[in-house]
Amino acid sequence: MLDIHFYRRAHRLKQALMRGEPIRSPLSGLDAYRSNKPVVYNIETTNACNQKCVMCPRDKMTRDIKTMNMDLFEKIVDQIQPWGQMEWDEWVGFLSRSYEIDSPENMFFLHIIPQVLTLHGYGDPTLDKFMPERIKLLKDRGIPSYMSVNTQNLDMEKALDYGEAGLNYLKYSGTDLNGIVRINALATRFKQHDYDTHLIVCIVDTGDGTDFLRLRKLIDPSVMVYVKSQDNRWYRKNENKTASIHWSEFCQFPWSSMSVMADGSVVPCCNDYDCDLVLGNANTDTLKEIWSGASYDIFRENHAGRPNFKCGKQCDMKLLGDM
Repeated sequence: MLDIHFYRRAHRLKQALMRGEPIRSPLSGLDAYRSNKPVVYNIETTNACNQKCVMCPRDKMTRDIKTMNMDLFEKIVDQIQPWGQMEWDEWVGFLSRSYEIDSPENMFFLHIIPQVLTLHGYGDPTLDKFMPERIKLLKDRGIPSYMSVNTQNLDMEKALDYGEAGLNYLKYSGTDLNGIVRINALATRFKQHDYDTHLIVCIVDTGDGTDFLRLRKLIDPSVMVYVKSQDNRWYRKNENKTASIHWSEFCQFPWSSMSVMADGSVVPCCNDYDCDLVLGNANTDTLKEIWSGASYDIFRENHAGRPNFKCGKQCDMKLLGDM
C-alpha cells in the first residue's frame, strides 16, 4: 500500500520541487503532509529463494534466511487499515486530474499497488508454507493482497490454494513457453472456480517491444501483461532510462510507507535488500512508534540532503536532496 492521502496532499509541492522552483523548507512541507498513522507497503514473509535472477541484488544479501511466524504477521496486520471506498474514489479522481497514465506499467503502479498489501520482498512467497493462511487473514480484514512469484516455483495446487484463500493479484515475473502454458491453464482453472484473483505477467523492458507482443498473443486475454522498466540499474550498471512514473519522480517512501522484513525489521522501503537501514522492529514496537520515532526523523532529514549512504548509492530513485 501507499499513503494515497500523502500523495494527493504533497502533489503540488512535489511538482514544484521537480520543476526546480526554490522552496524554503521542502522537508517541513513534506512532513506536514505525512500521516501520523503509518502505511505498510509490503511484508516480506520470507527471504528464502531458490532462483538467481540477473536483476536481483539478492546475492549480496548477508542476513539470515527466515520466515515470519504467524503471530508477528497477525500483529502487523492488526495495525493496517484498508482504504475506504470514498477514499479510493477520491484517489482515482486525483489520478485522472494529475497524471497521464499511458502504459500498463503506470496503471499497475498507480491503480493496484496503492491499494494492496504486497506479500513479497527478497524471497519467493511460494516457499512460505503459511501463505494461504496469511492471505485468508487479510481477506477477513478486508485488506487486498498481491504477490509476485517465479513461474518455476508455482504449481497448480499452490496457485489454487492462493485463489481459494482470496488472493487479489498474482503476478508472474518473466516467463518462458512452459510458463505460458501454466499461466493459461491457471487462468482457465480460476475462471472455473470463480476466484477473484487477477493474474498478471510482467516482463522486463528489452527496448523493442517484441516480447510484449509475443506474450500478448499467446497468453489468455484475461491475464494482464505489462512491460516493466528496468530497475536495479545501479546493481547492473545499466544506464537504460525508465518510462515508469514511480522511478521518474523523487523517492517518497520516507513519508508514504514502510516495509517490514521477515525478521520483523522495519526499513524505509522494499529496496533495502540487506536491512542496512533498520528504523525499528515490529516484534518490540508498534508501527506508529517506529514511524514517529527519532530514527525515522533522522532518516528523513538525511534524505533531504545529498546522502552518502545506501539511498544515494544503491538505488535508482531520485532523492529529495537532488531536487
